[in-house]
Amino acid sequence: MKTFALAALSGYTSAIGFGIMEGMDFKFINYIAKFNKYYEDRGELELRFDEFVKTELTIQEHNSDPSQTSTMGHNIFSDWT
Repeated sequence: MKTFALAALSGYTSAIGFGIMEGMDFKFINYIAKFNKYYEDRGELELRFDEFVKTELTIQEHNSDPSQTSTMGHNIFSDWT
């Protein structure tokens, strides 16, 4: 099952080309593997990727603020709405 997700993500990466999203794709692939994620089809994969990117940007913004006394990171829910 995980094979489908990785193959679909690979195709998705090829479709959007290379560039700034290449690093985010790599993070998302690692996230899928770490939390043993499975997506039913390409539509769900794209939705979950978009949610993961939103979460990643929130994490980066929070962690780059020197006034924060805590740090954020990804967890099993990072691809949820």
